[in-house]
Amino acid sequence: MLNSLCGICGAQSARSGAARRGRAQVASGQPVAALWQGYADPLAWGAILWASLGPGALAAFLQTQARPLLRMPPSGNVRIE
Repeated sequence: MLNSLCGICGAQSARSGAARRGRAQVASGQPVAALWQGYADPLAWGAILWASLGPGALAAFLQTQARPLLRMPPSGNVRIE
């Protein structure tokens, strides 16, 4: 358990180091595109688009398809005493 926590901390410090280097690059006047060499790759943008929109859209579609299959009791029949 302790090793996995240390691994997480190490990953976080690596990410913060990368962010620090990125801020330094932009502050020195380099273009933002230099931070990600694959920014022009349509496959990478497609993967980002799918990861952001795909699962939610699929869940909404499946929910609307399943809703007619469920029997819901009428809302007026609930009595609270």
